[in-house]
Amino acid sequence: GYGRFDKPIRSYWLADDGYAPRPAAEALAQLYPAARFELKAVTPAEVGARRIGHFGFFREAFRDSLWRDAADWLADA
Repeated sequence: GYGRFDKPIRSYWLADDGYAPRPAAEALAQLYPAARFELKAVTPAEVGARRIGHFGFFREAFRDSLWRDAADWLADA
C-alpha cells in the first residue's frame, strides 16, 4: 500500500546519523511515489548541538527545535 499513499511526508535526515546516510534517507521517498515527500536535512549546528545521531531526534533536548519544527509542519499539513 505504500505506493498508493498520497499524503504529505516530511522525513528528517540528520547529518551525523551513522545508521542512515543521506542516500538511504533519499531512497525512502521511492517507497512513496504518490506522496508529496520532503526530505529535510539537519546538521547538529543548526539546532545548537554537538551531536544528534540516529535516535537523537527523540531526545528531550530537541523539544524546542526538532520537535517544534515537526509539530509546526504537522499542524500546517
